[in-house]
This record gives sequence, C-alpha cells and structure tokens, in this order.
Amino acid sequence: MAPLATSRQDPYGGVSIAAATVEGLRPTELHTALAASLTAWRSKGIRAVWLTLSHASTACGLLSVAMAHGFSLHHVTPDGGIVANVWLPAGVENRCPPGPGHFIGVGGFCYDADTDCVLVVQEKTGPTAGRAIWKLPGGLVDVGEDLHAAARREVREETGVDAHFVSLCSLQELHNARGASRAGCSDIYCIALMQPSLDGGVQPPRPQEAEIARCEWLPVDAFLAQPYLQGTSIFASAMSAVAAAARRRWQSAEEDPHTSGLCHESLPLRFLPGNASLYSCATCPRTRPQAAQARAKL
Repeated sequence: MAPLATSRQDPYGGVSIAAATVEGLRPTELHTALAASLTAWRSKGIRAVWLTLSHASTACGLLSVAMAHGFSLHHVTPDGGIVANVWLPAGVENRCPPGPGHFIGVGGFCYDADTDCVLVVQEKTGPTAGRAIWKLPGGLVDVGEDLHAAARREVREETGVDAHFVSLCSLQELHNARGASRAGCSDIYCIALMQPSLDGGVQPPRPQEAEIARCEWLPVDAFLAQPYLQGTSIFASAMSAVAAAARRRWQSAEEDPHTSGLCHESLPLRFLPGNASLYSCATCPRTRPQAAQARAKL
C-alpha cells in the first residue's frame, strides 16, 4: 500500500497528515496505511509525523489505531479536532514541541485621571465571589484574540464601560495551576492600563448580570488599601506598580511616555502574510484624557 499523502517536509524534518487524508478510512485500513507509511518515512529520514483527526474520525476509533503505532495525543483544536504526533528516529531525543500548556488572562486597569479612580468589580461567580473584594474586570484571552482587544472586551462585558487600551503594564506567571480545567498548566496574567472613552463623559458602570455582583469607580487609594493588596504579595506589587504608572502618565509633569508600560502596534510579519501585534516601549505616545487637556487650555 502506498504511503499516506502528507504535506511537504517542514524545516524541522517533519510531515503532516491532514484530516481529509484519513477521513472515511476504516480502522483496519488506517492500520495498514500507517504501517507502510511509517516504514517509508523512516527510510527517508523523516523525524516527526503530525496527524490531524476530525471529531468524526476520532469517533470511528482512528485515534486508538494511531496510538498503537506510537502516536501520542498532542492537543485538541478549537473546532474539536485532535492532533497527534510520533517521533521516528530511534535513540534520538524527541524534539517535538510539547502541546499548549498556558492560559493567558488579562485585567483592565481603567483609570479616570480627573477623579483618580479605577474601575473595579465584585464577582458574582468565581474565586472571589461573596467576599466583598474589589478586583479589576478581566478574564481569559480567547483563541486568536490579541491582548489589547481582550482587555477592551472584558471591561465592556463586565461593566458596560467602553475603554481603550493604553499599554501593557504588568505580567505575572503561575505554574502548576490548580483545578481540573488547568491541571499541569501555567497561568500568565497581564494587566493593561486603559483609559475610559470620554465621549459624552465617563460612563456609569453597569454590572454584567451573569458574573458581576457590583461595579463602580473606586478611588485608587481605597482600592490599594484592601487587605489582599497589602504586604509583598504578587498582587500587591502588580497593582501598586500599575497605579503608579497610571498616575505618572496622566498626572505627572514629566514628559516621559516610556514609564507607563508597553504600547501596542500591529505590524506586518514580512516573511508570512498578515500582521501581528507588537507590545513595546519604543512607540508609546504621551496622551492625556480629553478633560485634562481641556483644563490645560483654560
């Protein structure tokens, strides 16, 4: 039997089998095809084989056939497909990258310089629910979503306030996260400095009915005075740093825009089609809220 059709060999010596290639094969047919294909690929010096299976193919038992030939589950795609891989060189360390192992979350520090207040929420569901703890609106970044877009979306969803992204001010890492949904994974939590839209004045917040119990504009000092933000904890350090960056950016007379985090640009990749997001301190413009600019002209 001829080897299964694959993609062209990638720069790392691997080939890929698309889901359509094995779609419709019976388990016995895939067993025979893989046996012949793996022998051929080893003789050609192929190092790794990546196999994608649709949900329908998996339901037909094709994954168990692949695993019998040495394939291991690598990850599940957003549409429910399964990607498995096998490392072929005997006696050589497996150089295939591990499957995805990180969750990325973002909180929005939405700051109103006119009142020195930050937009905060109390959760109706979640780890701080029922504990009268004020926290930043935020959540997980969706698949294919940029950090700056996720920050805007989360603030709008949880509080109804429209705000724009200013800069990325803080990033923290937590490994071996707890809970069945994140077991063995790492958490990356970012804090974005944000500015409320001032068209028609700062919006009064409106809590999201399903997840948020309360939301309001709270004086920054009152927010930082909460017991969980005292001492030298990672949350205390992060929130204090972001609050200082916000005040430095809009209340300080210093004209140094590089002290308030990493700003966002969408730039072409050049070697691949499309753009990608860059967060850097090189192009952070100095901006002030419209109300503050208006007062400055008086």
